[in-house]
Amino acid sequence: MRDPIDGTALAHLGVLFEAHARDEAGHRRMWELARDIALDKPAVPKDLAPNVAPPATPRLFPEIAADLEALVLRMLGVLVIEVFAVGAFRWAKEVLGDRTLFRRHDEARTLIGYIQQDEAPHVGYLATALAELRCRRLAGASGGTVAGADVIDRARDLIVGFQAGPRHRANVEFRTQVVERCVADHPRREELLAEFRALG
Repeated sequence: MRDPIDGTALAHLGVLFEAHARDEAGHRRMWELARDIALDKPAVPKDLAPNVAPPATPRLFPEIAADLEALVLRMLGVLVIEVFAVGAFRWAKEVLGDRTLFRRHDEARTLIGYIQQDEAPHVGYLATALAELRCRRLAGASGGTVAGADVIDRARDLIVGFQAGPRHRANVEFRTQVVERCVADHPRREELLAEFRALG
């Protein structure tokens, strides 16, 4: 960094990352509890998440140090996921909070609301720290200076494009395969799958 970071979120990233990680571990358990409350502890397939290691990628910003590039990409990746999660929260509260479907709908909706409330500070510190990086001059990998805005804007566009494109399509395809497998022996399989696909 070519510019000072005293008094900024950047100066406190270590403890902010730690708090974020601790929250996320608890949030996973809270999501599972919301599911179990609404669905009365359903049988859950073991393969609900793809077990694929991320591919090795070439350097995207060789003009800055590799560790700074990794930090920027990780922070932006997490922030984009958090922003996209707004739709997931809305859906979960609407579905699991439906009194016509679930006996304990109010408890499930309330728990999801707590998770969403917990996420707000994470979005805030990530957005703040990235804005601070964007406004600063970064040290070039081989000397000189790189404009933070150039790195942050390019990285943002790459990550949003990936999450909204290839990553989204891969997730939809994988989840569809899980649903198809779970209803393989259901007598109304084709009807259920048609309704599922119609949801988009």
